[in-house]
Amino acid sequence: MLKHQSMNLYQLSLLVALGLAFAGCSQDGFRGPTGTVGGKLTLEGKPISPGTIITFIASDGYIAAGQTGDDGEFDLLFKGSNQIPVAHYKVQVAPPPREEGAHFDMSASRRGAIAAVRPFPPKYGASSTSGLEVEVREGENLPLVIDLK
Repeated sequence: MLKHQSMNLYQLSLLVALGLAFAGCSQDGFRGPTGTVGGKLTLEGKPISPGTIITFIASDGYIAAGQTGDDGEFDLLFKGSNQIPVAHYKVQVAPPPREEGAHFDMSASRRGAIAAVRPFPPKYGASSTSGLEVEVREGENLPLVIDLK
């Protein structure tokens, strides 16, 4: 298989989630109550790596995502807006995106190298295993502090 064509399920899921979060029509496509969500993502009490992606996924199909800054702070966006549909969300976290132009190499040695440098435990890489859940309420939500252990 060509190394430019190989992609693991994790990376594909991440790309699909981000595409759904930022693609499609504007906020006009959603007519229900919304809230704003931001906060800080830490690893054992310290700010996580800048550029880390945090994704909220609701069972209704809503997906909101954001990236951390230097201090671990993030703001979520839903279809390009900071107005997030009110819902119960499961949360997943992904390492910062790879450098532009880097190719996908998912050989066994590369998968091992990725696991070795991941800045947080692998369970946080999927909403089904992270154990992180958040209720987004209407209006401004208190800043979240999500500490990965």
